Amino acid sequence: MPIASAADELLTRLTSVFGDRLPPRPQFDDAIQRFMASIDLVPRHEMERHLAALEALRQQVQILEQRISVLETGNP
Repeated sequence: MPIASAADELLTRLTSVFGDRLPPRPQFDDAIQRFMASIDLVPRHEMERHLAALEALRQQVQILEQRISVLETGNP
């Protein structure tokens, strides 16, 4: 989704929730555009792949910590 349409969708949703409590639309729209341009978005499948890799690394660290503990205590 292009940044402009994502920003417009976000602005529409915020306006529907907060209504007149938001700053004037042009001012708020500029802020949303700057915010959306400053963040890096990744596809869900890519994020899930990274989370799976992170979980695998956590498991490896846990196994290694257990092995180190056994070596430090001298218990096989």
